[in-house]
Amino acid sequence: ISTDALIGSGGQLACLGDDTMAKLNDLLPSHWSHSNPIDILGDATPDTYARSVELAAMDPACHGVLVILTPQSMTDPSKTARGIAEVAKKVGGAKPILASWMGGQGVTEGREILDEAGVVTYDYPDSAAEMFTYMWKYSLNISHLYETPRWCAEMRPDQAVDVIIANAQSEGRTILTELESKQILSAYSIPTVQTVLAMTAEEAVSAAESMV
Repeated sequence: ISTDALIGSGGQLACLGDDTMAKLNDLLPSHWSHSNPIDILGDATPDTYARSVELAAMDPACHGVLVILTPQSMTDPSKTARGIAEVAKKVGGAKPILASWMGGQGVTEGREILDEAGVVTYDYPDSAAEMFTYMWKYSLNISHLYETPRWCAEMRPDQAVDVIIANAQSEGRTILTELESKQILSAYSIPTVQTVLAMTAEEAVSAAESMV
C-alpha cells in the first residue's frame, strides 16, 4: 500500500546499493525481502529495526526513510521507537525519517517518543509515503522561486544596445520599436526573424531581394 501511494503520487523507491544490501544480508534473517521496501519480518527486535533504518539512511541513493511498525505479540513499540529516535539524532536532519506506528492506543507511548525526537508519525503508512512527494514538490517549488539567471561572462553585447536605449529615452519613448527590440535580442544571441527597416518602396524591394 505504501509503495503504491508513493509511486502514485510521483515518488519512487530508492535502489539500494550493493554495500547496503550486503550489510542487510548480514543483519537480517535469510528470508527477508532482499529488496526495497525492506521487510525485516515480524519478529524483528528493536535493535534490528534501528540498525536497518540506519543502514537505509546511510545509502547514497536514499533520500528519506519511512519506518512502519505493525504490533505483534513479540513487538515492543516503545523500545523500538527509542531506537529509531537515536538513529534520527545520528542522521541529524540530513534525510527525513517518517514513521507509521500502527496500533492505536497500544502504541501511544512509542508515537510520543518519536514525536519528541522530531520524527513525524502517521496513523497509516500510505499517508506517510505521500508526504515524501509533498516535501519533494515543496522543495522544488522553493528552489524555483529563488532561482536567478546565471550571468554568462562571454555574453557581452556591443555598445549598440546602449545606443538604442539611449535614443529611445532621448525621444521620450518608453516602448522600443519592433526593429529595435529585435536588434537588442540579437545582441544577446537570441534568435529572431530577420527584420529590415525600409522607408521607400525601392528600399523594401531591395531588402526583400537580399533575403531571397
